[in-house]
Amino acid sequence: MAGVPVWAWSIAGSGKTHSARQVAELLEVIPYVVSVDPTLTVSKLMGYRNAANGGFVEGFVYKPFKEGGLFALDEIDTGDPGVVASANALLSNSHYLFPNNEPVDKHPKFGVLAMANSKGLGATAGYVARNRLDAATLDRFAVIEFKYDTGLESALACGFGSPGEPWKPGKPASEITQRAYVEWVQKVRAFCKESVLISPRASINGCKALRAGIPMKEVVDALVIKLCTADTITRIYDGCGQPPEVV
Repeated sequence: MAGVPVWAWSIAGSGKTHSARQVAELLEVIPYVVSVDPTLTVSKLMGYRNAANGGFVEGFVYKPFKEGGLFALDEIDTGDPGVVASANALLSNSHYLFPNNEPVDKHPKFGVLAMANSKGLGATAGYVARNRLDAATLDRFAVIEFKYDTGLESALACGFGSPGEPWKPGKPASEITQRAYVEWVQKVRAFCKESVLISPRASINGCKALRAGIPMKEVVDALVIKLCTADTITRIYDGCGQPPEVV
């Protein structure tokens, strides 16, 4: 809704892939779901020129970027980090020069959803084949944990129980709140120095999310402290105070 790329991570069986199509339906766009594996190449993503006739072969991202759609990368943390990083420009820029030398303006309804079993920081217990992605790539995403819905699990398994309440946005944040949020992010950046990457994207994407009614806590969790350890988060709040209240 806010136009911010989302990295949704969870352990297996949470329904991430199915939800990608539901998200596309809610946004009223076509879903383009791509399964990422070690064989995924830059050419498959961006397209390439046919060596035989010189014609352009479209990559997975060409049509959604140009015509609109939700580009969903499933199991993104199993792909080659270098290949995934090749899409960085697509995530942040308003246009892209494809291999056919066609400059394409990003469609207003182009969205990106990455789905993974990790935060992109490498192998974890039970997921030893997960790759560590470049910090510049992770910086472009709001990182959100995709949790199990125990009520839905009961309903699917036993025929009784009900899913949790649907998530709903709150009221859009005022200019005062947005300014206070940016100042808080800048304070956290100065406090953490080089130990945590907190680029201006945390401010820019955060204000987009706040204007869309995303609660402050979710914005901070997804964009500022998304890759921090529990100890680091405690130090940040002790040194910089709590994020501002939404007004």
